[in-house]
Amino acid sequence: MTPKYTIDASSINDFLQLDRAYDKEVFESPWKYIDQCCESGEIISHIEVHEEIMLGGIDRVVKWARMKNNFFKGYDLPSEADLITTIGEKYPLFLYQKKDISVHADPWLIAQASINKLIIITSEKPDNHRNIPYVANQFGVETVGIVTFFKQRGIKI
Repeated sequence: MTPKYTIDASSINDFLQLDRAYDKEVFESPWKYIDQCCESGEIISHIEVHEEIMLGGIDRVVKWARMKNNFFKGYDLPSEADLITTIGEKYPLFLYQKKDISVHADPWLIAQASINKLIIITSEKPDNHRNIPYVANQFGVETVGIVTFFKQRGIKI
């Protein structure tokens, strides 16, 4: 199947961590649907998201990511690098955020979505110029929250 969405680590974390917004143990049916979309290739993610997850150290999420060999897609250079350079010129604080880990996947996710005409699924809010939805919008990339994704698909708990 041709990918339609790419997903951010924040949304993956919301499903796989206990006591998070969409904990897999509580929201079993929506999680199964997301997992099916990942398996079919309709939802993908970037290898930089994989690296962010691996360095983040959350056991449940790391275990899940290790089982998703074809889910995390590699670099599309130089196209992604060119767009990331443009993002950095316009939004340097977005590109060089100080995070607890050395990998920052957000610009790569926006580049992947832009190049492949994908929609980004993210838990981040569009109200901050350091968040994916705000920056993605500036480059013509659509973002949706997980609830909006489910509504668009007619998925109910």
